[in-house]
Amino acid sequence: MIPTDVAFHDWAIEEREIRRHVSRRGRQHAFEVIEPARTALVVIDIVPFFAHESPYVRGIVPNVNALADGLRAAGGTVARVVPEHQSPTSRDVEFFGAEVAENYARSGGDGQPRGTALVRAGGAQRRPGGREDGTQRVLPA
Repeated sequence: MIPTDVAFHDWAIEEREIRRHVSRRGRQHAFEVIEPARTALVVIDIVPFFAHESPYVRGIVPNVNALADGLRAAGGTVARVVPEHQSPTSRDVEFFGAEVAENYARSGGDGQPRGTALVRAGGAQRRPGGREDGTQRVLPA
């Protein structure tokens, strides 16, 4: 069972940074207009493993889901990057411990989430449909 407590980072962009960006490009934001059909939200490693372990992850999930729902409704794309299901390596077990390494290795699941594009992040070996560096193509939702 996933705990229900949440936490939030006390984080903000300092006013001096906003002024610096405005002075460099003449406006606060990089894009004046965001075209949903040409926009993607990339969500990385928001999986039950991390939600169980971190109240900060649990705190951001509702905001990430709201952004994803809004972008999809406007015609945009949502891509979720999750760990590829594979057996933990000896290095993973040494670093994380056997239980955590196993939980992380299985945290991305073994199927494609419905209604979302998915990238499974794995090791550097080449996989079918993948590139030399081990990254995978994002499939249309």
